[in-house]
Amino acid sequence: MPVEIDYEKWDAFLADDSKNKNDSETKEHVIAIIQYDEEFGGYGHETLETLQVEGSESKILSVYEYVPIPGNKYTYNNNYAFEEGYDIQTVWVGRINTLLDGSYPKVNNDFNNEILASAITYLNEKPILVTSYVKAKEGLTKFYEAYGVPDIQLDLPYDYEVGKNWQDVFGRYEIIETGASVTVSGMYFENCIVKYSYFTESGFAMYEYICPGYSLVYSQYANETDYFELINIEKIDPDKANSLIKEFAVKK
Repeated sequence: MPVEIDYEKWDAFLADDSKNKNDSETKEHVIAIIQYDEEFGGYGHETLETLQVEGSESKILSVYEYVPIPGNKYTYNNNYAFEEGYDIQTVWVGRINTLLDGSYPKVNNDFNNEILASAITYLNEKPILVTSYVKAKEGLTKFYEAYGVPDIQLDLPYDYEVGKNWQDVFGRYEIIETGASVTVSGMYFENCIVKYSYFTESGFAMYEYICPGYSLVYSQYANETDYFELINIEKIDPDKANSLIKEFAVKK
């Protein structure tokens, strides 16, 4: 559960120039750093450094660390009943500074957004989608580009915490857990965020494990039979991923 913050204590902490603002002494300070992010130069927490809660194994990370690292190829087993016959997804991750049409990502009429990673997804060896992971004021935002106008979705809000919820035209979402650990296909991931997603049109609901440096590693549908899991990570040349993305843009 979110902790109660002593705001007078926090204001005094901010005013004390002798303290390292990134070296918080209590959990209240760490939570408040996120909630008072504008005190540190605006969204993104100017250094994007990890904040360690003293005496705890759990870490609170900048939301912008929950992107896949460029230079990796991720392979997933897709066991969704409603996509029978589509079993394997591969995602090549690079980084391109613009969207497929050469424009810069705009979120709520704001063009001051940075693409942190670009990924092209193959479904059974067929390219189907390019995803741009964007650092926006609201949080980590995804631009999905297949055909036509990109779909834009807030993946994780910058002030994420347990109980944080939001919605968009696709559905509604809630942070269920932070600092979670999960083992997927023999690979151990920590400091993960568990997000509940409900998609209005399809009626599907799922729990997603989103981990720093990897993004989504596992999702379990509420029906407890369908799932999506990371099964392999392979190092690649990020320029190769960028080349595949550019080829997709031309065909698109």
